[in-house]
Amino acid sequence: MNAIHALSQLSYSPVRGDEQRLNISTIAPKVNVPGGLNLPPRFSMFRGETPGVTPARTDMKDIGKAFSIPFKDPAWVSKFLLAALFMLLCLLGIGIPIIVGYLIQVTQRVIRKEERPLPEWSDIGVKFVLGFKYCVVYVIYLLPVVLLVIPVIALGVATSSTDAPELVGVLSLVYMFGFTLLVIPYSLILAAIMPIVAYRFALTEKIADGIDVAAIFRDFRKNWQNTIVVALITAAIESLAFVGILFFLVGVFFTIFYVYLVAASMRGLLYLELPQEGSAA
Repeated sequence: MNAIHALSQLSYSPVRGDEQRLNISTIAPKVNVPGGLNLPPRFSMFRGETPGVTPARTDMKDIGKAFSIPFKDPAWVSKFLLAALFMLLCLLGIGIPIIVGYLIQVTQRVIRKEERPLPEWSDIGVKFVLGFKYCVVYVIYLLPVVLLVIPVIALGVATSSTDAPELVGVLSLVYMFGFTLLVIPYSLILAAIMPIVAYRFALTEKIADGIDVAAIFRDFRKNWQNTIVVALITAAIESLAFVGILFFLVGVFFTIFYVYLVAASMRGLLYLELPQEGSAA
């Protein structure tokens, strides 16, 4: 009984590392229980928080703004029309870096809290270079999957040219099973961290920052709840983007571009929700 009473009088003192001793006597009013013990109704010996870092919030209060941000620009109609033209060029591959660069600039403007989040359709060369660099980042993350696909192609060719197709078929099944076990978790992890990859690249426009895995996972650890929310919403709205087909081909481009704008805006808002070093815990 004396030991428990002493435990309830622990004082708060920040310590180095991920642990902080907590004054459990101040968490909640004490509750009288039989035997004369006065204990708080709930308590925890340690809190898993990093000193000097604000804990991540479990919700993004401004996430709804991402859906209206594209329409805050008075010239959004003309900018959407021009975007549709570049979306058409994406069918030829030429427009992909330009559209990607434009979306990176949207993320940058949201981070800077600019009043007009939609960039002008000028400096196309700048957008092309910016988008090309981000495409390189994306391809780097896809390399493991590409390398795993090569044996699948090789086994497929071997099946049609070997004298023992049954053996090759068995090897193909075994490999495909292992391939699935590796690719599905990797794809899920990649989808979860891509919002962080995008805003880290947008901050400096450097490929190295987009593939700095250690820094990316540090950000994820600080703000994992919001990151997963953004990743899930992005996946959901992108899967619905093609409803624009109901409005014929041009409608598809408008819808897809709008979805991409929302996703780019959410990435900027996600960075603004990132707990900053040195802020009060």
